[in-house]
Amino acid sequence: MEAFWNSGERENIMGLDILGLRQVDQNIEKIWVSGITTISFRARYMSLLPWLLGEYRRSGIAGEQASTEYEEEEVLTLLRRTEFVVLACSRLAAKEESGSLTGILGTDLFAEDLETLRERGRVKPPDDRGGASLGTYVMPCSAVGILQTGDAGEPVRVTPRGQEFYLARSAALKGSKLVAAILKGGAITKADIDSEGQHFSVNALRTAGKERQLLEDALLKPFVDDRDLRVVYERFAATSSWAFRRLERKASQAEDLIVDAYRASIQPQSGLRVVEWAWAEYEFRRRIHFALELLLSAFTDELIPLVQGTVDEVVNRWSERTPLAEVVEEFTGWGKGCASEQIRSLTGELPSRAFLEDGLWGRDARDLAPRSRAVYSVALMLATGAQSTNARNARKFKDRGTALEKTLALLSASAKDSLASVLNCLLTEIIIPAHLATSLRKMGQGQKCSLRFFPEGRVLRSTGKAVIAGYSGDRLRNVLGIWADIGALDRTRDGFSLTDRGRALSRALRSAL
Repeated sequence: MEAFWNSGERENIMGLDILGLRQVDQNIEKIWVSGITTISFRARYMSLLPWLLGEYRRSGIAGEQASTEYEEEEVLTLLRRTEFVVLACSRLAAKEESGSLTGILGTDLFAEDLETLRERGRVKPPDDRGGASLGTYVMPCSAVGILQTGDAGEPVRVTPRGQEFYLARSAALKGSKLVAAILKGGAITKADIDSEGQHFSVNALRTAGKERQLLEDALLKPFVDDRDLRVVYERFAATSSWAFRRLERKASQAEDLIVDAYRASIQPQSGLRVVEWAWAEYEFRRRIHFALELLLSAFTDELIPLVQGTVDEVVNRWSERTPLAEVVEEFTGWGKGCASEQIRSLTGELPSRAFLEDGLWGRDARDLAPRSRAVYSVALMLATGAQSTNARNARKFKDRGTALEKTLALLSASAKDSLASVLNCLLTEIIIPAHLATSLRKMGQGQKCSLRFFPEGRVLRSTGKAVIAGYSGDRLRNVLGIWADIGALDRTRDGFSLTDRGRALSRALRSAL
């Protein structure tokens, strides 16, 4: 009984998207951000890749003859050296250059080599680790026509638009010692970085003239005349324009813009544009999905010390009249006996703007004791359901037939039921089936076991691993980060703010849309 089912594994994984719900959020947002992903943080890599692949095709790493075959190991070697050079130039740049150091690949992998360069002033770029830049940025590069994915013989090709980046960078890098080290594997020095670092630093793109302009054009101008592609570009431009207009008022984080759109959607006559409705729905859905994961985490944490138990047994433990955490009472207005109260009464006790003004207390919510966490999760579901009523009735938030719609339908049909009864139904009808189905599907695809419990009849046996409820990370912050790298935005303590270039771009986008 003390030996958990998955004990002895070399690696216990936390398991992302443990209920299989976050893909819905991501599918909504990704059509509004072109190919920008949750891991494509910095714009410089997008312009570096076509140049590097162009250099590989021109001279390779073995000589001056053009390569006839795409050799993965050769390309990987170049990627690794380039990533170290980018890191070194970004971290050891001249004092007059400053900016964010987030999102630089290889920070941990190359830490010792970077320290050697700092101390000795010279180091050979390592080529035995790293190489993630192509996989990380091939999607955004492909979306804007800089690269094109191919077949096994040549997985990635440089397009005509990508050739423009190659020519621009090649002209600026004639006689470069850093380029020689990347292509041939020689050492680089601190003097080389001081002299040429602006061509590789993630924070120097905005001063790169032709290269910067090419990237801005790639983000805003379709690379072929195609109707579907125009829609992709129009949506990205709409997202950028909406963000710029909001940032004209005050510096903000991407998170602030998204939550503001959600708040505005609650008003009966909101007058939102299509792009704002999309981001409002994204926020609406990830709130419900976070609440469901939060309830799963509460159930899992309650089950672990029991080793095994039924849903009824766990919910009964939550029905005890012990005080709730102060933050839960503050946000909900509910007392310690709420488990026996009807859902309709509890909904009426919720403040009209619950969870709107002070955020979700994400980390604080995850740190609550299981009973308070479970109560908090249902309160968030009820508040979000009530706040979204106008948008859903007006079909601004689509009925996508997902677990979210099933959750809201269950809550609506359970108005006269107790909170304890609803907790039981949410777990047995939505959360536990979703977790088991998602985990078993992933295991069937060859992924590692992410089960937090497994059933034996009505009894659930814990695998001894907790759940950390996740709040879908947005791609909008990376869109804004890329615009900041290009020079349309500045990164400030309060978030992103519009530059003069950004204001001009905002006016141009507004007139074009």
